[in-house]
Amino acid sequence: MELRHYGIPGMKWYVRRYQNPDGTLTEAGRKRYNDQRQEHSVSRKLTERQTDFELSVTKGISKTPSSDYQIKKGTTVGRMTSAEKETIDDRPKYVYITKEDRNRYSEYANEGALGRRETMHEEVYETKKDIKVASIDKVEKVLFDKYGSIKVKDLKQFDYYKNRIPPQILKSMMNMTLKQIRSEFGTVMPDPAREKDNTERKYFFYLQFAGHQFVNAFINEKFFNTPANQLTIKDHFVKRGYDAIVDIEDASAAASIPIVILNPKESIKFTTKEFGG
Repeated sequence: MELRHYGIPGMKWYVRRYQNPDGTLTEAGRKRYNDQRQEHSVSRKLTERQTDFELSVTKGISKTPSSDYQIKKGTTVGRMTSAEKETIDDRPKYVYITKEDRNRYSEYANEGALGRRETMHEEVYETKKDIKVASIDKVEKVLFDKYGSIKVKDLKQFDYYKNRIPPQILKSMMNMTLKQIRSEFGTVMPDPAREKDNTERKYFFYLQFAGHQFVNAFINEKFFNTPANQLTIKDHFVKRGYDAIVDIEDASAAASIPIVILNPKESIKFTTKEFGG
């Protein structure tokens, strides 16, 4: 038995429809990728719907017309910690407000604590006043306006991704700025099942995956992880009347409405109430 392959009508040998030799997308590739993004946007809408549901069943928090959040005075918020007794001062404090986020953080915290041989417990606080929380879009805008001109190749974690992202994709993105990456690829993690698709769809999966990884590395590097960045972001929102912001580092993956209290000393106090009570 003899097998022969003659290609398909319109096919040109050694000419790729979707990629240039350097790994960047051709015009047809951009159109194809945008079609894939349309499919992926459905999962983002489901995520947003889940957040809206959790918001609707949580007492004490509501969404304002400007997409910010409002937490009522007397509402309980919590956080998982290994400290025997936390202090409340002017340093930003990460908290959760929905029961779903509480369950997520409890699971993550206990898994991590096993490796570190620590014991985790929940610390519960009560808001001393109405808390105004800046939306994720507003926090992202401040961060990307200030630091978005940084190129992918200049990220501290760039070398880490050399073994995780296909070379041709890495090469096509390394000179892009983070603002360009965010604009083209978004910030949502693609469906892991796509990695097992055929070669063409797998390529688009890695484009989305790389975009997500670079943006998250950037957020991790430039959000609240240094005193200088912490002060810059905190001052920006405090001057505009905000008491808290959405934690964009966790909002894209770990939680629905994770919150950073900007000045805990003014906004929260210890309470004997149970969380959600």
